[in-house]
Amino acid sequence: MRKLLLAATALCLLAASAMAQGSSTGRLVGTVSSTDGVIAGASVTVTSNQTGTTRSVTTNEEGTYTVPQLENGTYTVAISAPGFKTYNATELKIDTNREYSLNATLEIGNISETVTVTAGADVVNTTNAELSNTVTERQIVELPLANRDALVLIQLQPGISSNGAQNTSINGQRPSMTNLTRDGINIQDNFIRQNTVDFSPTRPGADDIAEFTVTSQNAGADRGYGASQVNAVTPRGSSEFHGALWAYNRNSALAANNFFNNANRVARPYLNRNQFGGKIGGPLPLPRFGEGGPSLWEDKAFFFGTWERLLTRSSSSRTRTILLPSARQGLFTYRDNAGVVRTINLLSPALGTGITAINPLIQSRFIANTPEAGNTTVAGDQLNTTGFRFNQAANNDRDAMTFRFDVDANARHSVNLVFNRNDEFTLRPDIDATQGFGTSPVVSDAGTTNLYVAVWRYTPTPSFTNEVRAGWLDSFPVFSRAVDAPANFFTLTSISSPEVTTLPQGRDTNTYNFQDNAEYIRGNHSLRFGFQGQLFRVNRLNDAGIVPTLTLGVNANTPQITTAAFTNPALFPGGINTTQRTAANNLLALLGGIVSSATQTFNVTDP
Repeated sequence: MRKLLLAATALCLLAASAMAQGSSTGRLVGTVSSTDGVIAGASVTVTSNQTGTTRSVTTNEEGTYTVPQLENGTYTVAISAPGFKTYNATELKIDTNREYSLNATLEIGNISETVTVTAGADVVNTTNAELSNTVTERQIVELPLANRDALVLIQLQPGISSNGAQNTSINGQRPSMTNLTRDGINIQDNFIRQNTVDFSPTRPGADDIAEFTVTSQNAGADRGYGASQVNAVTPRGSSEFHGALWAYNRNSALAANNFFNNANRVARPYLNRNQFGGKIGGPLPLPRFGEGGPSLWEDKAFFFGTWERLLTRSSSSRTRTILLPSARQGLFTYRDNAGVVRTINLLSPALGTGITAINPLIQSRFIANTPEAGNTTVAGDQLNTTGFRFNQAANNDRDAMTFRFDVDANARHSVNLVFNRNDEFTLRPDIDATQGFGTSPVVSDAGTTNLYVAVWRYTPTPSFTNEVRAGWLDSFPVFSRAVDAPANFFTLTSISSPEVTTLPQGRDTNTYNFQDNAEYIRGNHSLRFGFQGQLFRVNRLNDAGIVPTLTLGVNANTPQITTAAFTNPALFPGGINTTQRTAANNLLALLGGIVSSATQTFNVTDP
């Protein structure tokens, strides 16, 4: 019965592995041989060039070995066996979520003799069917990046496309089919999910990401859900202190205006972007308790920290539709059937609409708050309406910090903790859309995102390694208004509204993750198993629609210019076509404040 229970437990673990494991570590595999064949019992010692920590295994009867769950970075691998020279592979690069295959051929000689090779990165994957590529720390830091956003380098990988019609897609898949993780924890916007690799609430930057691996095809089951994978990892400290300071500036004073702004004598959009910060990493002495030995552990703990501030003062060119001076007085201009431009008074009693004056509310609330003269013809019909182009602020401020703390207590136990925080405030002229004429938009968004990651890795024997990983991502963006909403909104005809109708909204998105990743090596077999549990919880806040919205327009139940009036040559000399008839009624509805419909929604507070 006990054997049956153990077998059932093993099957459950294997089944769980298909939906599990989001570890951010790499793996070293290989075969040790000589000119006479494979070498069993050879010693393989892997030493981190950053921290000096070591892992040791021996080759099996087939001469193969596996060193699982290695942190990304460079290593020195020493392979030795009695009667053979020691084989040293230096600068061996272990990438995030990738396997490195190191096959060593030992030469006959004294074990004290050494043969040294520079291993470098594993360019061709020969261990599994995954198609993947790692974007290294050097590429992230040295390539020019707009806003220092590390994720934009995803678009340089094969099979990845992005255009104005869709977000970034990997191998033609929907963006939501990609799994984006940082230190093994999902960092996607799990409310929207359609912008997986274009935006992450944690804002991975050029100096708080050590590297990331893009797996575009045949991702293993141990990667968790997602047909394609993007796995990023936070830098870790080393046994030596390293740091950097940086400051970047991008200024419109050094840029040219665009053609349309020049044509309409609109100043070039203003931009002054300052991005500055610093990072530092190194050893962190820890107190040592107990009798005998030193009072401090100086080679067991390591830290890394970075802070960055983004201050962007910018503007974007916006275009609105306004009334021409004559239309503001109630005069409607049309082109008759012969092409002659004519003007009539829409407020004339002869039209029989009952509208003989501009509605005082419309005059004071809308017409008086729109520019009297246009400056561009890219909008409007140039008979009653025209365009108005202006620059509107699009400022963005962000503070970001990341900290990582690693403890390699001994050969069996290691722990690391990661904390990332982003505070951001952005003016949003894109959400104001075609409404409003202010130099600063009404809508802004502000939010705080916190990421917590904790990892414990236990290696009781060279043949078994187990990693427990947990994380929590809390993202709370809020979209708010700079001015209070009125008692009601109006949807206008003919022109852009000077009032922005967007109401406050936001979402508190929490992603909880717990996983166990284990690997057991027995003889010629390597068994990887584990599980992962994720909980997504979203508390959505949305005031959209709770303010009554009145739509201006005409219908069968409202005053309007009738067909009989339009076909009366005394009222509309020369005749008027259907399109211009609609324009005439739309202007009448605007000036007269004719309401054709009204809507309002309600949020249920007590179901």
